[in-house]
Order: sequence, then C-alpha cells, then structure tokens
Amino acid sequence: MFTFTLPELLQQLANGLTIGCLYALVAIGYTMVYGILRLINFAHCDIFMMSMYFCYYFITVFSLPWPVALALVVAATALLGVVIEQAAYRPLREAPRISLLISAIGVSYLLENLATVLFSGVPRSFPAVGTLQEMVEIGEVRVAKLAIYAPIIMLVLLVALLYLINKTKTGMAMRAASKDFETSRLMGINVNKTISVTFLVGSALAAVGAVIWGQKYPQIQPYVGVMPGLKCFIAAVIGGIGNIKGAVVGALMLGVLEILLVWRFSALSGHEIVPYFSPASEVFGTRSLAFGDSYTFTGLRLSGDTPGIREAVLAAAHHSDAYADTVRADYLALPDGVETDVYALAGQITQDAQTDFDRAAALCAYLRSAYPYTLAQNVPPAGRDFVSWFLLDERQGYCTSFATAMAVMARMVGLPARYIEGYAAVPDSDSVARVTQQQAHAWVEIYFSGFGWLPFDPTPGTNDAGGTLPSDDPEGDSPTPSPSPTATPTPSPSPAPDASPSPTPSPSPEPDSTPTPEPDTPSGTPTPTPPPSDDEPPRDPPHRLWPLLLLLLLTLLAALRLYLCAPAQVAGRQKNANDALLVWYRAAEDALLCMGIAPLPGEAPASFLWRAQGELHDAVKLTGLGKALCVAQYSGRALKRTQPERAQKVYAALFAQMTLRQKLRLFARRFIRGIRL
Repeated sequence: MFTFTLPELLQQLANGLTIGCLYALVAIGYTMVYGILRLINFAHCDIFMMSMYFCYYFITVFSLPWPVALALVVAATALLGVVIEQAAYRPLREAPRISLLISAIGVSYLLENLATVLFSGVPRSFPAVGTLQEMVEIGEVRVAKLAIYAPIIMLVLLVALLYLINKTKTGMAMRAASKDFETSRLMGINVNKTISVTFLVGSALAAVGAVIWGQKYPQIQPYVGVMPGLKCFIAAVIGGIGNIKGAVVGALMLGVLEILLVWRFSALSGHEIVPYFSPASEVFGTRSLAFGDSYTFTGLRLSGDTPGIREAVLAAAHHSDAYADTVRADYLALPDGVETDVYALAGQITQDAQTDFDRAAALCAYLRSAYPYTLAQNVPPAGRDFVSWFLLDERQGYCTSFATAMAVMARMVGLPARYIEGYAAVPDSDSVARVTQQQAHAWVEIYFSGFGWLPFDPTPGTNDAGGTLPSDDPEGDSPTPSPSPTATPTPSPSPAPDASPSPTPSPSPEPDSTPTPEPDTPSGTPTPTPPPSDDEPPRDPPHRLWPLLLLLLLTLLAALRLYLCAPAQVAGRQKNANDALLVWYRAAEDALLCMGIAPLPGEAPASFLWRAQGELHDAVKLTGLGKALCVAQYSGRALKRTQPERAQKVYAALFAQMTLRQKLRLFARRFIRGIRL
C-alpha cells in the first residue's frame, strides 16, 4: 500500500513545479515556430544544448561574471536561432512540408555532431550559481532557492512574451503571419522579418531555460538537449501546439506528472541509477543527479590497498588491451620545469620494484611515510616548480600536494597516471554518506594494461579503500584538523621487502646516463626521462585554444549570414523573374539609404529612383530599374530572365559608387535585417 504524508507530497509538487517551469521555457519556442511555419523545429533541443555550452565557456574560459555571461548566452543563442532559420528553413519556405521537416532533422544532427567535434563527448560540469543552490525550509518542505526563482522567472518572461504578442506591432505581425502569408504581405507585413523575430524570441527563451536547467542538472554533453527537447515537445502537444498559454500549462502538467511518477513507481520509470562501466573502467550512472538528490549505490571499490589486487593486476596484464595505447599517449606527458632531482628521487624509490604495480605501490608508500600532512603549507617561490618545491624543500602539505607529486613521479617511471579530485565519502553507521565540502579530497589513478584504472591515495593517514581522510578545505568549518605526521604507512602489496626506500634518499646521478627500458618490461626499473631542454618554447595549454575556436565559429556563422543575405543568393532563390527583380530593387534601395538618399513618405519606387539618379548626377542609370519594377508590380505580366540580370548590373554600378564607410554600413544593415521582400 502506497502511503505518504502531506509534507512529502508538497515536496514532490515543488520539485515537479520546478521541472515544469523549465519545460515551459523551451516548449514556448516549439509552439511559436509551429504557430507560424507549421514546422516542428527538431533543432530546438540542440539550440538548447548549444546555449549550455555557450554559458560554460563564457564562465569557465572567459571568466565573465554571471550577469554578463547570461546576457551574452541569450544573445548568442538568439543569433544562432536566426541563422538556422535563414540558412535551413527560409530557402525551403515554398517547398513541401516534408522538406522542412527533413531540414530540421538535418540541422539537429549537424549541431550534435558539431558539438561533439568542438567540445568532445566528455561530460562537463556546468558552472553553478551558489545562491540558487542554497536550501530553504518552508514548513516541513525543504527546497533549493532554484525552485522558488524558476517559477518567478518563467512568469515574468511569459508576461513579457504575451505583451509582445498582444500589444505590439511585431506581435500583431506574428499573429497575422500565422494566419496567412500572402495576405500579410499585401498588408505591408515583412513576413521574413517576422519569422526571424519568432526564432529569435523562441531561442532566447530556450537559452534562459538551458541555464536554469544546468543549475538543476549540472552536466552537459552534446546530447543533453535530446530528452528535454522531446519532453518539451510533448508538453506543447498536450497544451495544444501553437497555443503559448497551453504550452505553459502542458509543461507544468508534464513536470508534476513526471515527478509523481518517479516518486510512486521509480522502478518502472527508468529513473533508477544503474551503474555501468566505460572502456576506461570508469563508473557512470544512467541518469544525471540534481542538487539535493539522494541515491543508494552498492559495489566493490578496488584500490591499491585491496587484498589480492596485485595478483589480479598481474594476471590481467596478459590480456589484450586496445585502450592502453591511447592511455599512454595521453597520460605520460610531463610538465616543464620539473627539476632533475625529482627524476632521480622517483628512480631511487622504484629501483627495486619488479612490476608496474610494485612501482605504483612504492611511490604511494613513500609519500605516506616520508612527508607529514598539514594545511599550513607555504606558497612556492615565484618561478619554482610546485612538485619540485614540495618534494625537495617544503616536505609537507595536504592531499593536493601528495596527489600531484605522485602523478608526476608515476609518469616519470612510465606509469600512466591522472590526478583526481572528488569527495571521500565514508558511510556512517546507517550506511549513509553525507557529502559536504569537508570531504573534498584528491588522489591518483594509475592505469594497468588489461586491468584498467586503479586508485592510489598517497595522503598520510588514509588508505585507498576509503579510510580516514583529513579535511582538505582550508576555508571549511574545521580549518585546523590534526595532521598525521607520524601515520604508519600502509604496507605495499609488493612482496619485495624493500619496495619502500628510506625516507631520505640521496639524489642519484643524472638520469641521462641510463637508457630507458620499455614501461611494460616485467623486470628492471625504467629510468625517468629528463625534462625537455630549456630552449624549447613552452606549449600553450589546450584550453587556451577554445576562445580562438569559439571566435572562429562565430566568424564562420557571421560569414554564412552575409553570404546567404547577398542579393545574388536571395534573388537566385526566387521562383520567378518578377520576385528576383524586387530583390535587386530592395538591394539598391538599401544601398541608397546608406548613401544618405531615402524615399519620401508615400513616394513610388519609380519616382524615388528617378530622384536618386538626379542626386547622383546621372552616375548610375536607375530609371530603367524603376520602369521594370512598375511593369512587374502592376501589369501582371511575367518578366524575362534578362530583366533581373540588367537590374543586377545597375546594382553593381551603384555599389561601385559607394565609399568604404557606406559599404560597411550596408553590410551591417544587411547582416541585421537581411533583404526585405
């Protein structure tokens, strides 16, 4: 029998309302586009995804403050929506509906694969707004501030959107275009501009929804928008697609229903977290966790301290491992500036080790025994390598210092290693681990061919299997935990009695004198390779390339926009010579406006061109274009294809008369407005 209390029900309703508001912001974009174009814009979910990546890089790479980043995310996403409309949908405006649908699916695949190429498929942590993550207790209901702000933001944007549609000329144009394109054109409405504004507004709302979504589910990858997009489309259908208010109501209903379903039938909903392993032996879950979620996980955590793990690693070394080559290519690189004494120290610690596992265990045991734990670590001198300073001079530190040192020394002796940051969650007597900032910790993972990644924790007073961990947050609630300078080191799993050398080995000669054997050699200790020459220029970190790639992407999008708005391209997409002639007239009109010659109120096109020719002192013959336009508009006759070609020559002559400043104004005007028809 399913029983519940009123606070539990209110808690779930609050969660459902939050999700529903996020669905609503995205569903509005679906319903707006469908209301005018009768098009199901499947690319809308991928616009949602791109806006999350925009926000991620604005915050993490460019270090912009949140208000500025949010404004830029909305602007960039809105621009992306307009570019997609003009590049993929406008040329097919008169084509069958199935062509538009196929184009929408193609744009969706393009954005997903483009994001995979540019940003990789590795999930990234979405930057969090600390204020939104704070918990608030309302009676017996405990919710994050996000659950309060999300409905407020949604209501404010909804009111603004309804005002735009019902009280402004732009909204009136949207409502008219949704009824009949041809009639709207006859009434003087620029249908193309109206549709572009629709995509701009819908994409901007999706951007706001994406940022809020990232606060609730803080993980992004190229397919993050697929499921939210599908659910938002369902919400739009529930509310009556094409109806904005209905889309909001449908989204709220879907959000509440989804949460109640998960609450009541979690086993049937697909929301249970099922762990699975990647080829790199990393564990993942089948769904993302939101802030405040709890879950149960049962498993065996293997580590360097696990009994019998050495034998398992050695036995797995004989298995084929295609992933090992990739690991060695990525996880053996060493930073510049590491002193040669560190190479000598790493070689001396592992000189008696017989296998890769023994070398890793020796490094871990040495760091646990030779250096005390403390939060009062000094700052290294300017220009001094951190690892060298920690191992040779400071000789004390906290988890970050120990993990960094072991990762570097492991790579020196041929062990693929990576530095890991996370939380050391140790369950209490009720088998519940309460994770706070006080459990922040760092450790190392070593890759063994045929086996996978295996954790090693070199911090004193700890063990790899999740033993006692000191607090590593110098600014936490417990800033002065007692260090463990005399902690007994964990015995190395290696059978060699001298796997852990003396705590104070003397530096050995230069490592250049000894050749480096293959890392997989079962016997012999690899001699660490010395650092590269000081003459080599330092390599820029990979993340510095992302601003350039983002700038390149924006430049390509701008160039694509200008190309598609060029008069020759717009005229070539017209179905007859009459419409093509109108394109060239509009292009000439825009050029004259940039030259300071504007039509008077109520002035006919032929009269305007005749007057403009006089102001140009007959430098460009414009009257022929005016006569041809009158025939096209008022006679009802179909023009010959030669007429647009003549008009093109007239425009080319007019363009040649423009100054550089006037041409730049023309390009900017065309980029923003396109060519009005």
